[in-house]
Amino acid sequence: MFGLTPEQQAVDVQSTVSPKMQKEIEKWKRMYMDNADWLGGEAGIKSLGISGEICSKIAKAVCLEMESNITKPDETEVKDLKEEPKTRAEYLNRPYHFRLLDRLRDKLEYGFAVGGMIIKPYVNNDNIYFDFLAQGEFVPLQFDDDGNITDIAFPDILIANGKRYTKIERHIFDTLAKTVTVVNKAFVSNDIEGEELGNEIPLSQVAQWANLSEEPVVIENCEKPLYGYFKVAKANHIDVKSPLGVSLFAKATSLIEDADKQYSRLDWEYDAGQLAVDVDPTVIDATQPNGYNMMIAQGHKRAFRSVDVDDMYNVFAPALRDDNYLNGLNFILRRIEDLCEVYRGTLSDLISTNYTATEVITSKQETYSTVEDNQKALQKCLDNAIYAMNVYTDLYNLFPNGEYSVSYSWDDSMVTDKRTELEEKITLKNEDIIADYEVRSWYTGETQERAKEMCEEIRSSNEPTLANDLFSAADDSGEDKE
Repeated sequence: MFGLTPEQQAVDVQSTVSPKMQKEIEKWKRMYMDNADWLGGEAGIKSLGISGEICSKIAKAVCLEMESNITKPDETEVKDLKEEPKTRAEYLNRPYHFRLLDRLRDKLEYGFAVGGMIIKPYVNNDNIYFDFLAQGEFVPLQFDDDGNITDIAFPDILIANGKRYTKIERHIFDTLAKTVTVVNKAFVSNDIEGEELGNEIPLSQVAQWANLSEEPVVIENCEKPLYGYFKVAKANHIDVKSPLGVSLFAKATSLIEDADKQYSRLDWEYDAGQLAVDVDPTVIDATQPNGYNMMIAQGHKRAFRSVDVDDMYNVFAPALRDDNYLNGLNFILRRIEDLCEVYRGTLSDLISTNYTATEVITSKQETYSTVEDNQKALQKCLDNAIYAMNVYTDLYNLFPNGEYSVSYSWDDSMVTDKRTELEEKITLKNEDIIADYEVRSWYTGETQERAKEMCEEIRSSNEPTLANDLFSAADDSGEDKE
């Protein structure tokens, strides 16, 4: 995909992705898709699905209770998304929710696998849509001093009429002129399976691209590129000079291979250790209707094997060595958890390992740090994607101008459970740092105004205890407790 020939020829610029990074990205992709190089073969190595499990867990932790909205700067309440928008913020919030956030978690999971992704807005039929491009599906050509991509190519491939059509869309951001120059080129090749671009053709030859300009388009007054780039919050140990991200499981690839092989040994132990009864051929008579001279329950016939033995039969029932294999596998899984910064028990067996509560909490805190770092990186990506949405809304006159702001709320329940947080808030209340109605509002989900009214009502009706003051009228509030 990143090859130095097709895309480089199209844009006349060398890709900034080193061959080593290209190779690793392809390997991470195969691992995520359970198609790693070591699987199968004569040994019959099976996949434990570790790569996908790690990415799924972190993507879920990042997005689990994420709330984000685009509103006017002076507003906090979000209008019903089904209603017709009246402001620029409301207009942007609809595609943001229905076409971006609704798909974010699945796309983010794959982005974690290959080191990052780009969220690229575009306009079709006067509506805003989004392309989600995982690392390996775009070609970064230049970075600024802060590691931001300023020159990039987006290949788009179409197969039709026995030919392969390729469009290369290049975005060049000029930091000084504050412009984004968009250049589109199209190519056709008779080799559908090959990698060569073939001959350049006019965009108008392909119906899907016919409305694109053959000449470079300059978009002015741009403060940043017209896409959001999410980079996995992890140091790049593959190519230390590259600004690109690496997979969540990049440091554990060899251990993931070891785990798959160990699991396959365990699976073979169970398969090879199945009960078998070697019997004399005279016991099994193929001339009989059921092939047997003796009554054998349905489903148990596979346990009997016709073998020349001294005795009439011999039972093969070896002692399984599964505990040894399981202990070895669990050790490997713990190391994978450490290197991938996922909490204890994500892959390994908590019970057999006898972790202390402190160890589990510490591992969760480390994982939370990873989740928090990636939430910050994702927030930056979303901010940039929303900025691009706003620019395109102006460029295509999709909605009248207006200001907007973006709010984010992230879940931190991974390391702070409800009971612990309640105890902390009660302590703050007892020290007169926060008010009782603030604690009640947090716990019940009521507005602070409603919680304040309820607390005053309770105090006026009886001598309150702290528990009563906070919760005794929760049922009357009409709100559900968590």
